[in-house]
Amino acid sequence: MNLRLADQANATAYATGYNTTHTASSEPYLTSWQDIAAQASRIVSTEQQVLLVGSWLIGLLAVANVAVLAGGRMAGQVRRVGLLKAMGATPGLVAVVLLAEHLVLALAAVVIAAPLVVGALTVVPSRVAARASVAPTLQAEAA
Repeated sequence: MNLRLADQANATAYATGYNTTHTASSEPYLTSWQDIAAQASRIVSTEQQVLLVGSWLIGLLAVANVAVLAGGRMAGQVRRVGLLKAMGATPGLVAVVLLAEHLVLALAAVVIAAPLVVGALTVVPSRVAARASVAPTLQAEAA
């Protein structure tokens, strides 16, 4: 249960004094709101670091995946490249045709992914803020 003291500045001293005089296991253990806020900040900081490392790993995995897929498509296009060369295409024209194909696929991916990303960036922060609505109150009281 969260209780609020009338004297906010002495919350830590009150909690420490109470915990030293009431040591029975049946007695509640008090923690000041400043300590709770500090602990929550440490947890959030750790979670942010984990998310950052995870996002970099996922990004590297995505780059490796794209490289493998592009290599597989190139291996499958050997016949098409041969046909283009047989029809008199220069190596530059073959490169432009293959690059245009990949750019069209990338543009289609952006068109599909952009609304999903924008939606996630608008929904997720509002849900996180709603769950962490106590944090601004604690920070405002600390000031």
